[in-house]
Amino acid sequence: VYDTPQSEGELIHSLEHGAVGLNYDSEKLSQTQVDQLKTLFNDKFKGKKMMMPRKNMSSPIIMVSWGQSLKLGNIDETKMIEFTTNNNDRGPEKVSMF
Repeated sequence: VYDTPQSEGELIHSLEHGAVGLNYDSEKLSQTQVDQLKTLFNDKFKGKKMMMPRKNMSSPIIMVSWGQSLKLGNIDETKMIEFTTNNNDRGPEKVSMF
């Protein structure tokens, strides 16, 4: 979980290795919503993952994986967990988790 935006290269590299990214626009969400996202991310998302704020996104929440994305106008735990479950570890470069 990052509190500042990370480079595009780091994000893409993580996606290549099968991570699911949770990006959020802190200007479109309250601090309470950001805290709720962090709790959901840490407690419910399994596998390779990363979370970070990003500016000027087209939706307040955008989840990404290799070749897939999910745009959300608000926190939808069911859709977010389903996206993570269906897309985790599906990048073109396989590496094991340790």
